[in-house]
Amino acid sequence: LAGHDPLDPTTADRPVPDYTATIDQGIEGRRIAVARTYFFDDCGPGVADAMGAAIEVLSSLGAVVEDVDIPGMAESRAASTLIISVEAAARFGREVREQPEAFSDELREAITMGALFTAEHYLLAQRVRRRLCDSTTRLFAGYDGVVMPTQAVTAGPIDDDPPGHGLLRWRNTEHFDLTGLPAISIPCGFAGDGLPVGLQIASNAFDEAGILRIAQAYEQATEWHLKHPAID
Repeated sequence: LAGHDPLDPTTADRPVPDYTATIDQGIEGRRIAVARTYFFDDCGPGVADAMGAAIEVLSSLGAVVEDVDIPGMAESRAASTLIISVEAAARFGREVREQPEAFSDELREAITMGALFTAEHYLLAQRVRRRLCDSTTRLFAGYDGVVMPTQAVTAGPIDDDPPGHGLLRWRNTEHFDLTGLPAISIPCGFAGDGLPVGLQIASNAFDEAGILRIAQAYEQATEWHLKHPAID
């Protein structure tokens, strides 16, 4: 989605560029950071291996690759959880009270928890969000893109999810949801269980063209986007 909508005060009033104008120009000399701390924590072995291979591909294409730490991840998770819970409670609180059976246990608990926070809690979380937006933007200004696993683990059976896997599914994406920064996920391999692994590429606000350029270069150098997991 791009472009200003006069009926939506949250949209940015700025020209929409041609996102594909530089998509085939390659990434030689582009600076790409690898966010290892936090984002690689508790990664399944297959996920870590696929990411390592993907980073080598980016380097082979001429990118300057270096590690970077994105600070404030614990605060980001806390602020994100609180804001989502409060806003969900504001929207679905009555439905949960009147039709609790219509919601999963996990979702019902999250919405119920959101109703327990105060306005002060919500405003403080929004202040943390604003500070994280500023600090992440300053950090990303030195790079053309930042990469990490899209998810730390591969998909699991919905009725037999290993403990803790639920949180790991969105952990690596929620910081960019919270800060409003663009990110893309592209296939970068398969884990030992035969399930796909995603490479997430993030960047600063309104740099979708830069993200697409990195993604295109990677896809042109690999064939993971053409392969499919084996289904029993």
